Amino acid sequence: MEYAEWPGRIIGRQVKELRNKSIPMVKVEWKEHYGTDATWEKEEEMRLRYPHLFPDEGLKGPLERFSTDLGHLYNGFSKRTSKKTHTKLIKGWPWSRIPFLYIEPQKYEYVLRKFFPKEKGPISNIDPIGNSPIIVGKEFLKKIAPTWMNVSLAMKWDPIADKEFGWVFEMYAYAVASALHNVGNILYKDFMIQPPWDTEIGNKFIIHFTYGCDYDMKGKLTYGKIGEWRFDKRSYTTAWPPKNLPLPPPGVPESVLLYTTYTIVDSKAKVRNNASFLGPSLL
Repeated sequence: MEYAEWPGRIIGRQVKELRNKSIPMVKVEWKEHYGTDATWEKEEEMRLRYPHLFPDEGLKGPLERFSTDLGHLYNGFSKRTSKKTHTKLIKGWPWSRIPFLYIEPQKYEYVLRKFFPKEKGPISNIDPIGNSPIIVGKEFLKKIAPTWMNVSLAMKWDPIADKEFGWVFEMYAYAVASALHNVGNILYKDFMIQPPWDTEIGNKFIIHFTYGCDYDMKGKLTYGKIGEWRFDKRSYTTAWPPKNLPLPPPGVPESVLLYTTYTIVDSKAKVRNNASFLGPSLL
């Protein structure tokens, strides 16, 4: 049986001086089935083959930690979804996003310190966020995107991080990349609704097209059990929705009514136009 080596981290740097040029070298710690080993490699080649070893790629220096009056932010959001308000949010603030309860940086500090060293600051600098949904300016995304990719690869390569974070490892990587660049996030819990759990629309901006909605014909939620009336995007992963999706029964929350009504109207238009259907876009 053969065991493949894989690079774990960079543990040293030096420059090899030749007659006509200088070659940056990195000392790579390799993970093997029996332990670890370390070798000197050309930095240029390692960057091409293993970009996850360089999670700080793209960092040009410390950026200013942003702060914003949340009261002022709320007033801006309460104007709803006008184009003028969205433009102001995108240009005026670095990031606006919803916090996720299942992203817990402090709980997983022992894992995250591999990618966010102590010299970068307290673990609380990593916000409980994911990469979507957001309102973000292009200039900030350009700075963070390369680091996000590299940290994602590094987490996937790391057995412990891969096991602990599972399918949300890219969300954790995004949060780490944001912290590495000292880009603060405005956490706004009312950024979106997630039917059927959020029942009121209020001043939300986005309907999260994620959970299935199951109700009996009296409008009572039967989550975990297929309802007499049901709408779940997973039912349409291999086929278009039918032209005549039924409306939900009386008594369902307003969020579910809006969710399904919009979907029905949107899907009918796409089917009627014989478009390439990728699923309803709820914005």
